[in-house]
Amino acid sequence: MADVTLNQRCNSYDVHQHLRRLIMTGRLPPGAIVSQAGLARDIGVSRTPVREAMRMLQNEGLLEAEPNNRARVTGFSAGELEATYFARILQESAAFALAIPQMNSESLEKAISAFDAMQRAETRADFDLWVLAHRDFHRLLAAPAGREIEARIVSLLEQSTRFQHMLNSTREPNWWIQRDDEHARLLEACRSGDAAGGAKLMAHHLAQSALMILDEFANDGVSRGASIALARDLMMRG
Repeated sequence: MADVTLNQRCNSYDVHQHLRRLIMTGRLPPGAIVSQAGLARDIGVSRTPVREAMRMLQNEGLLEAEPNNRARVTGFSAGELEATYFARILQESAAFALAIPQMNSESLEKAISAFDAMQRAETRADFDLWVLAHRDFHRLLAAPAGREIEARIVSLLEQSTRFQHMLNSTREPNWWIQRDDEHARLLEACRSGDAAGGAKLMAHHLAQSALMILDEFANDGVSRGASIALARDLMMRG
């Protein structure tokens, strides 16, 4: 399995975060087997924190139990993607509309810095770095709306990470660089104080991302994208 970067002093939370990161970034791909005994041996800890970490990941739907104290990384679910982006379109667009009037020069500069970090990652063709900067950019656009709202947006952003990595593993290289214009327009909405326009831009931006990923992976014979279009249309009516 992937290289272990933990040590014998780690607890179940440390192991959970480590495994979760490997799954979300695709370093532990769908179908990969995780063994309690093997992971405990690699880290140098007892099976107790490993077993608890794997149980937490099963509760999150990222692992499925297998015989002999093993688990399998779950596969991609188009329905899960649709539900995640449906929530993001509604909640993140509304959060952005609430955040724009509350933005000051400091919060705007932080968002601009995150956008600059995205562009530096693009120049280096470093997708992992881009994902981190991109997630920070979207978080910062919502942050002025309040800590509770920001925390909810962060949770949805983390759920989206796995889909982005899966798309990057199959689509033509550097597809993510093509989104720069949309991100720049989101910043312009901040500068101009256009809350209503910003919400519509965000809804369109997220819907385009969701439909692109669905187009790549939704091969289960079920018509997909209706809820994405509904959420987008609801937010763009305002």
